[in-house]
Amino acid sequence: MRMKSRAATLLVATMVGVGSLLTQFGGVAVSQNEDRTDSEAYTEARADYWAARAAYEAKRAARAAAKAAGVEYVDPDDAAFQQDEAVEQGEVVQPVVVAELYPTDAQLAALRMCESTDDYTANTGIGYYGAYQFSPITWWWLGYAGYPHQASPAVQDGAVRHLYSIFGWTPWPACSWYLGFR
Repeated sequence: MRMKSRAATLLVATMVGVGSLLTQFGGVAVSQNEDRTDSEAYTEARADYWAARAAYEAKRAARAAAKAAGVEYVDPDDAAFQQDEAVEQGEVVQPVVVAELYPTDAQLAALRMCESTDDYTANTGIGYYGAYQFSPITWWWLGYAGYPHQASPAVQDGAVRHLYSIFGWTPWPACSWYLGFR
């Protein structure tokens, strides 16, 4: 009898929880007959979010590149602020070395060899294309048209640098691990 009571209590609690969620989230837009995602404020908030996220990912990639290169990473925003304060106080300011946001040409050559045996026209047949084995979704998300293997080598190299500046080596987990780029 006690097991039946627990099961019934759990079922009632689940139904009440689901009902309140539907009322709270699903019912609001329907009852007010409006779609808040079309508002200008929503669009601006989403754009701000993605810009902040891209800046964060770029700094994260720069920190990883600095660590891989064996140099100390200095946040450009912090460095500029510190240099401005030092100049105002009359101190001599040394230039700040900021880690590169892009992989070196040697790293790109090694990545190409690992991903596609240096074939810019590679089509593996499993949904990845080009020298760096881009998925079409990633390629289009970066703003390119067509398919990666149809683009020139210069465009593919530019795309890989752009993607690296956002996510670091994450889009190429196996080859970056194999090549020791992490």
